[in-house]
Amino acid sequence: YVEDNSSIVEFILSSSEYGTLDSSSVQVQSGVAEAIFTASQTAGELSVSAQMRDGSLPYEQEDVKVYAGEPASLALSLESTVLPSGGQSAGDVTLNLYDRFGNLANYGTASVTLDSTEVSLLDLNDEDAETPGYQVTVKEGTVDFRVLSSVEEATGTITAALTEQPDLSTVASLNSVDGLSLQVALSEPYLFAGSTDSETVGIAVVDASGRVEAARTLA
Repeated sequence: YVEDNSSIVEFILSSSEYGTLDSSSVQVQSGVAEAIFTASQTAGELSVSAQMRDGSLPYEQEDVKVYAGEPASLALSLESTVLPSGGQSAGDVTLNLYDRFGNLANYGTASVTLDSTEVSLLDLNDEDAETPGYQVTVKEGTVDFRVLSSVEEATGTITAALTEQPDLSTVASLNSVDGLSLQVALSEPYLFAGSTDSETVGIAVVDASGRVEAARTLA
């Protein structure tokens, strides 16, 4: 096959989401057929298959991984932006790192600094106690922790920044509120047994003055 200059090799991608080939059919030159794979902006895994058009050889397949780039942005996601004051209520928080194309930056690790005002951060291992805030190594682009409400009513903040690039940061706000309670509202006061009717349930978190702090509808 080294002297083959006429056979045609067909290249097949399992998905075009993560990249493209410059040619799907390539004529062999001195026993070699080459196609250039160009990665897309979306990270993921795919396979590349090659086969002789005339079927004279078994096809070959290789897996290709398109990794996300370096972190370019950060995002904090809070289970709830409102908690009862008193310093006893905690909520879940997730920090995600993304590359410049919006992929989760889950290749390798990154050092971030987490800090807060008014509220307290829980479940974090501070890797440098002498530096303000929590110094945390983020693996696979994400880290989960909890936030504890303030003792008195206050609006607290959570800040996350890349340790080596502190200007690359994000901030989330959390309100600690007195006298929170739940209000439940039904779309219908009753349903008939065996019917196919459905009920819409509205749940609202209200403060002592009746102001709605958060709401959710369940169908």
